[in-house]
Amino acid sequence: MDQSPEKRDLQKKGMNKRLFLVLCLLFVLLPLLTFGLSKWDFIQWDFPGYYFAAKSHAMGDNPYDTELVSQRAGAKVYEYGYPPNSLFFFRPFTSFDYEFGNRLYFSLKIVLLFALIYLWGNGFLRRRIDFFFFPFCILAYNAAAMGDIAAGNVSIIEQFFLWWGFYFFLEKKFVIFSLFVVGAAAFKITPMLFILLLWYSERGKRGFYFSVGALAFVAYLLSPMIFSPEIFQNHVENMSVVFSHSYDRGLNNPSTFAFVKDVLDIIERQVGVQLAWWVDYGVFILIVAAIIGLSVKALDIMADSKNIEGRMGMVFFACLTYALISPRFKGYSYMLLILPTYYLLKRIELKRFYPYILILFCFVIPGLTKEVNLFSLIGYYPLAMAYGVWTIYLYFILRHATRKSYFWSPTPE
Repeated sequence: MDQSPEKRDLQKKGMNKRLFLVLCLLFVLLPLLTFGLSKWDFIQWDFPGYYFAAKSHAMGDNPYDTELVSQRAGAKVYEYGYPPNSLFFFRPFTSFDYEFGNRLYFSLKIVLLFALIYLWGNGFLRRRIDFFFFPFCILAYNAAAMGDIAAGNVSIIEQFFLWWGFYFFLEKKFVIFSLFVVGAAAFKITPMLFILLLWYSERGKRGFYFSVGALAFVAYLLSPMIFSPEIFQNHVENMSVVFSHSYDRGLNNPSTFAFVKDVLDIIERQVGVQLAWWVDYGVFILIVAAIIGLSVKALDIMADSKNIEGRMGMVFFACLTYALISPRFKGYSYMLLILPTYYLLKRIELKRFYPYILILFCFVIPGLTKEVNLFSLIGYYPLAMAYGVWTIYLYFILRHATRKSYFWSPTPE
């Protein structure tokens, strides 16, 4: 049976949109792939630590002995601070020589970034995007995605698992959501906090869903304590070293806690007083408590929504809350906020400001100084953007709740 002209037009438009999406992604990512495969001296500085730690592990040595790993690498490498079982992810790369393994890892991350942007545009926004979506994904939050590509970190892998988990959360497939969150937490652990979204799943079964995720995570995390207790202890010690790095502030780590520490350091020098060691922790805890209190109220409001847009808004708001309360949140971790921010900017209420705000979010600045002073606080501008977006979400949620008309009801264009 022949299709009507209207159906054929709709199919043609759909094919054109998909083709446009693929071409734009290729246009952005292929030059990056070409550059990356030829400029190894400038990028992937995290990968040597991963590769040679996994190599040491495969050879029966201690992967958390940084001196030993550095000797094997022939240069100083960063400490390996991830759980012991995560080493098995990097073991396949050690089947090849370092140069080829490095290229393979870089290519994998490019493919995952491609797939992630495609998932955002199709699985969440359902192709309700414009031309600015692609450069926004690359440049937003001080080019967070490119920061991860350059560093060779695992954030894109983490984000890939996390966003697929969110997709299944929206589809109400909560067991699969739990397992994907465990996968996302396999390296840096803290993404496991997103398992708390199950509180807003089916009331009679949410205990079961939570147990599946929690047991899987505990088994993953603690099994080395039984089978390799010495390596597990070395892992715990290395984690404390990673968290103590004094240079992880400003653009490198624009987190709330780092910002509080820098501001208090500046006050100490300007006023000439010595604050107690616990003051920065106390201020941070107060800020986190306020953010959590307001966020829980907003999430409770959105939980009443029966449509997928409401659940999606809940996921996006949870991402923003997580970013603000994390004591350590590296620059490339702001990838987590790209989709929630774009979604908000496309709302009808912000339509007239959209182009100007978009430019503001795509502004990229280099690391200017490692000294802590008033000028260095500009390095926290991704954090300021995140607070701004979180505040706008909160405002719309609380304002529209009193009118029983939610800000996600009119869908993005």
